[in-house]
Amino acid sequence: MRALYEADPLLLEVSFAAGYDGTLAMLKTTYELEGDRLEILLVYRRVEALRAFGRSLLDGANRGTLPNVDVVIRRATTPTIGLKLQKEFPEHGLFTGFITAIDKDDPAEWAYTISYEDGDSETMVLVELEPLLSTHGNALREYAVRELMLGYTYLENRLTGIFGGGTCGILVEGEGLH
Repeated sequence: MRALYEADPLLLEVSFAAGYDGTLAMLKTTYELEGDRLEILLVYRRVEALRAFGRSLLDGANRGTLPNVDVVIRRATTPTIGLKLQKEFPEHGLFTGFITAIDKDDPAEWAYTISYEDGDSETMVLVELEPLLSTHGNALREYAVRELMLGYTYLENRLTGIFGGGTCGILVEGEGLH
């Protein structure tokens, strides 16, 4: 772990965040299935929830919900001119914007000008900007997804009885495991 930290501390932080995000559903399932109820009645629903989470990691548009991984990546992203972001405007929808200017006059709090596709623009400080930064397609996020998929693919293999000669198959939405 020390060698990984010295080589790339952000990779280690993303790995911990992914471990938390990826195992949270499994921990909740384990906790729910302990006790003196008729736990067998809960199994199907909980296992299907785990499978759905695993499938969501492969969803090209969303690539799963990994809130802790996303926070780590957003915090490590340096906003630059041209950086793309998306913001939901109530009653108007989701708009794509780009950082078009950075006002560095106040060293304590830079101001970022965001220009949107409809011609509107606004100015934000970093704390307002960070939640809007897209993490999808980020190499560290893709690493976290690939690593998490190993466990969820294993689960799918065990449930379906499909094994690829010692290697994990790939789960394809609507087609099962390949």
